[in-house]
Amino acid sequence: MSEQTPQQQDEIAGRTVELHTGPLLPRWLSTLLYAFFAPWCIFAFIWIGRSMVAQRQVWESIHTVGGPWEGEMPAMASLEIADSLKILKQKPKHTILYIMQELQQNETRDGRMVRAIALRKAIRWRTESRRRALFDELLANIDESGEFADDYRLPSEHRETLKVLIEERREHPSASYEQNKITAVLQWLAEGRPTPARGPEKRRIKALKTKYGKKVFFGAEKRARERIIEQWKTTDEPGRSGAALKFAVMLEGRHAELDPEEEELCTERAAQWEELYQTGRLRLAGVVQELAGLIVQKDTSLDHPPLYDLVRFLGDHSDVMRQRMAQSVLLLRQRKYVVIYLSQFLLMDSVNPVMAVETPRLTKDEHEELLAQELTRRRLACLDVLLELGLQYCREPFTFQGIDPDPSKQEKFFRDEVLGTFEVLLKDKQLGSRAEKALDELRKVCAKQSE
Repeated sequence: MSEQTPQQQDEIAGRTVELHTGPLLPRWLSTLLYAFFAPWCIFAFIWIGRSMVAQRQVWESIHTVGGPWEGEMPAMASLEIADSLKILKQKPKHTILYIMQELQQNETRDGRMVRAIALRKAIRWRTESRRRALFDELLANIDESGEFADDYRLPSEHRETLKVLIEERREHPSASYEQNKITAVLQWLAEGRPTPARGPEKRRIKALKTKYGKKVFFGAEKRARERIIEQWKTTDEPGRSGAALKFAVMLEGRHAELDPEEEELCTERAAQWEELYQTGRLRLAGVVQELAGLIVQKDTSLDHPPLYDLVRFLGDHSDVMRQRMAQSVLLLRQRKYVVIYLSQFLLMDSVNPVMAVETPRLTKDEHEELLAQELTRRRLACLDVLLELGLQYCREPFTFQGIDPDPSKQEKFFRDEVLGTFEVLLKDKQLGSRAEKALDELRKVCAKQSE
C-alpha cells in the first residue's frame, strides 16, 4: 500500500477536526436545555442564599436569648428578646435542633465561662503550684524501683502540703482502685517509708503530677487571662492591679498567691460570669420547652436526634436544667422514641471505657469519674420521668406515635418499654429499690384505672 501524500494527510486531518468540533446536540434542544437550566441555577442560588440568611438569623436569635459574652444580659421582656423568640418559633422542628447543638457546646467556648474558669484556677493556684513543687521534689529523689536514699527526708515546706493532700484524697467518696493506690503511696511517704518500696511508686507519683500538670493556663483560658490582665492592670479599683501582676506570674508557671482581698474579688467576679452563663443556658432550655409544646400542638414530626439529645440532657449538672428538660420530654411523651431512649439510658449502668479518654484538661480517671457522675444523674432523672410518663398513661391513656394504633399493640409497647424496664431494674444495685417502688406505684394506678 502506497504512502499518503502530504496533501491527502491534510485533507483527512481537516475532516477529523470537522467531525470533532461539530454541534453535539441540535440547536433547538440546546436552546430548550438552557432555557430551563439557567432559571433553575438562579432559583437554586436564591434558595441557598435565603437559607443561609435564615440560618444566620436563627443562630443570632439563639445567642441573643442566651446573652452576650460582654455586657449586661437583656431582660426577657425586652423587644430584642421578643423579636428573637418570634424567629425561633417560626420553625420549631428545626430550631429545637439548633438550640440543642448550642447547649451541647463545651463551656470553654463561651467567653463568660472561660473567664470564670481562669479566675477559679487563679484562686486554686496557690495550692496546686505547691503540690506540683512537691511532686517535682519527690520525682527528683526517687529511683526507678520506687526507693529513696536512706538519709532522704522530705523538706519541711512540703510536709504540710502532703498532709493536706492525703486528707483531701481520703475524703473522696468515689475514688477508683488506681487512685486509692496513689493515696496509699502518699501515706507511705508521709509515714517516713516504713516498708520497702514495691516498685510502682514512681509511676503513681508521675500520674499524680500529670493530673496537676493539666491545671495550668492554656488555650482559651490563657487568652482570657491575658485579656483580664490588660483590663485590670490599669484600673484603680482595689485588688485588681495587684491581682493582674500575680496573674502574669501564674501564666509563666511560677508560684504566686492571691491575698484575701484579691481572692474575694476573683471569687465574686467568677460567680457573676458563671451566673450569666447558667442564666443563658436556662433561658434556652425554657425556649426548648416552648418549642416542644408548639410541636405537640401542631402535631409536627420530629427527627430522632433532638429527642435523643433531650433525654441525654437529663444528666446535666444543673438541677433546674434537668427539670426543664424533663418537662420537655414529658410534653413529647407520645413519641415512640422518647420512651425507647428513656429505657435505654435507664438501663445503661456503666460508662463506656472508649468515651473515658484523656483530654487536655482531664486525665483518663478524672474524665471517667465525671462521666460516671453524669450517668448516675441521668439514670435517676430518667427513672423519675419514665415513672411520670407511665402514670400519665395509666390515668389517661394516649396513643404512642409510630406504634400500631390497635389498643392491644399500644398496651404491649407500654408493658415492654415501661413496665419491662422497671422489672429489669429490680436487680440493679443502684436503682433496685427505687425501681421497686416505681413499679408498685404504676401497677396500683393502672389497676385502679382498669376497674
